[in-house]
Amino acid sequence: MDKLTLGLLASTTLFKHMSMEDLAPLLTPDHYHIRQYGKGELIHLQGEHCHSLDLILSGRVTIQRIDPDGRILTIRTFSEGDDFGGNMLFSSHNQYPMTLTAQMPATLVHFTKPFVRQACQVSAAFMDAFLQSVSDKVLILTGKIHLLTLPSIRDQLLDYIQFQQQAQGQETIRLTLTKTALAERFGISRTSLSRELQKMKRDGLIQYDRNTITLL
Repeated sequence: MDKLTLGLLASTTLFKHMSMEDLAPLLTPDHYHIRQYGKGELIHLQGEHCHSLDLILSGRVTIQRIDPDGRILTIRTFSEGDDFGGNMLFSSHNQYPMTLTAQMPATLVHFTKPFVRQACQVSAAFMDAFLQSVSDKVLILTGKIHLLTLPSIRDQLLDYIQFQQQAQGQETIRLTLTKTALAERFGISRTSLSRELQKMKRDGLIQYDRNTITLL
């Protein structure tokens, strides 16, 4: 692995507290491979077995579930420095429950299971970061399950707005997603989302424009 890539690894949450003296000897050719993906290219298909811990060196990766009717539910978008796959790598049922796609051109490092096992053995710092990452992925899924169990689109929207108010620290939230991306987050069509926003505005619950929403 070249020095530039090694430096990128050292800056990520997963490796930033692991010494290069511990990391370098583990980076043998059979322990990892680097691959580039084009925009829209599949990285892992729903139902595929997980055989690696993947770390994004550049670009963004979207995790989505596509139902038999073709509706898309976006679970999460990961960006540079994020990792995924660790929560399934050591599972007895290690199939991807969702499809992972490059949202834009992306470069990923795929680490093998033996690499992760050895890294945990030689570095407590890496093991702590790895376990934290696995735990964080569980929380992401828990949050998504909470969202999907809400009884209506309106309830989902209100929950999302209130969460963003807390995260952004203001009554009027700034929309960081397009309507299409927001609809995919809820697993609904863009038309259904727009229709519900209009109803909520007519009912005096919100004011909104292209970039912001205010909960009244």
